Amino acid sequence: MNDSLRIVPFSVLAEINPKTHLPFGGECSFLGMSDVSDDGRVVSSHVRSVEDSIGYTAFREQDVLFAKITPCMENGKGALVGDLNSGFGFGSTEFHVLRSTGKSHSRFVAHWAQSRLLRKKAEAFMVGSAGQRRVPAGFFSIFKVPLLPMYEQRKIAEVLDALDEASHSCEAAIAKLDLTRWAVVQENLVYASADDWVQGRVADFGEVRMGRQRSPKHESGTSLTPYLRVANVFDGRIDYSDVLSMNFSLREREIYGLKPGDILLNEGQSLELVGRSAIYQGPPGRYCYQNTLIRYRCVGSLLPEFAQLKFSSWLRLGYFSRFAFQTTSIAHLGSDRFAQMEMNIPSLEEQRRIVSIIEAHDERIAAERARLEKLRTLKAGLMDDLLTGRVRVDQLKDLPV
Repeated sequence: MNDSLRIVPFSVLAEINPKTHLPFGGECSFLGMSDVSDDGRVVSSHVRSVEDSIGYTAFREQDVLFAKITPCMENGKGALVGDLNSGFGFGSTEFHVLRSTGKSHSRFVAHWAQSRLLRKKAEAFMVGSAGQRRVPAGFFSIFKVPLLPMYEQRKIAEVLDALDEASHSCEAAIAKLDLTRWAVVQENLVYASADDWVQGRVADFGEVRMGRQRSPKHESGTSLTPYLRVANVFDGRIDYSDVLSMNFSLREREIYGLKPGDILLNEGQSLELVGRSAIYQGPPGRYCYQNTLIRYRCVGSLLPEFAQLKFSSWLRLGYFSRFAFQTTSIAHLGSDRFAQMEMNIPSLEEQRRIVSIIEAHDERIAAERARLEKLRTLKAGLMDDLLTGRVRVDQLKDLPV
């Protein structure tokens, strides 16, 4: 923090859980934990009678709600509230209410409440048992911040608000592009005129194989090999950040080793996610896979990219869940059931055309997601610099928003 600035407890900037007298009779806004986002927004609200407010947390216009319970606090739950019915509201008892004082701007308080600096420190002060740990109100009297001039607080809030608006616009663009992509998938794969498409079953167009079962005897040995599991396979992508290893013999590596173009599908998952799939594009033989996954290796006239688009559409339409076998909270697709699912494919030329169209949409979505990630990274860095006074807002040049 800037040594030239006066350092004060955060409670100087914000009154913590102030007394709020709701209007007598009538109705007010109601906000539960699910009504606020992880990035400081109110995403929905309800209207309830003031008579129902007993036992809830009361607040008023321009107050900041701060989720105090784990994991909501760590996730960033909270929001600056506005447009409240009658100007007042009440909601979850798991909110702390932060009300700006004469020494602070409400938007500035809201950005501090969202900052990773404050929430990381708050996490260290949480009390209670596992799963029920909460940030005590006294934390805000211990956490110290620089007391910036009001005009600078407003300018900082404007800068960070602009980044938020750019991020929200980016999110909206991604959602719109995703809907457009899905419409194209439906037109070309789901509802396409398929009179000249080849009819068959999944096993007719590729090889279906379950992965190798994990057991204690496989956890050590001289041939430890990284393997992929359900936690690594998402819809359309594979995450290699958390890969485990187990012992595979030379013969087993030949059987379970992955090749570029292999499609991995979640065999055991929640009912709505069973069948989630992605194409492996890594080096041949670098990874094997566990029996929580099914490997599909296309043969003949089926492109892996087309097959994965097909499987992705089946996931979105709930087609896999109709074939899965439910056991407690886990659904199992089963290699035999998957192999017998009906499937039709067009000519190679038509497959390439469809894949090309969808990939063009994917590139646009990827570009917007990259831009969104850049904006979020930029905001996080600026919050650290500006809120602490390490960088003064007047020193900023034009932002790449």
